[in-house]
Amino acid sequence: RLAKNYGVSEPVIEHLLNRYGSLIEEVLQPAQEDGELLEQITPELLYLKAEIVYAVTHEGARSIDDVLSRRTRIAFEAKDQGLSVLIEVADLIAPYLGWKKVDKNASIKEYQELVARQREMLVSLTKGKRKVS
Repeated sequence: RLAKNYGVSEPVIEHLLNRYGSLIEEVLQPAQEDGELLEQITPELLYLKAEIVYAVTHEGARSIDDVLSRRTRIAFEAKDQGLSVLIEVADLIAPYLGWKKVDKNASIKEYQELVARQREMLVSLTKGKRKVS
């Protein structure tokens, strides 16, 4: 019923119910005014744009890293750690956070640097394991 009402797939509804339970309609409420919020942020994952907005409006997210790493699990579930949706996430949350272009760019850069540091550490750890073996 929810899938039909909102025009999304049943797997998306299952994802939302697992994450938000009875708050699902609260998460989807902004999509009644803006149907684009019912689109998935990336085809590889079931997260909707509405969830990105909800992370800021209801869960207190204040940065791209906060949205991708803590409010959603995109940073851990996406093959590219969410880098492919970085600009779109920034564009979605900027109006709700009152960000100007400089604020948006700073949050983008901060997340890119975080991912780069994590990848460097992973490569370093991987090289260390090879030497031991």
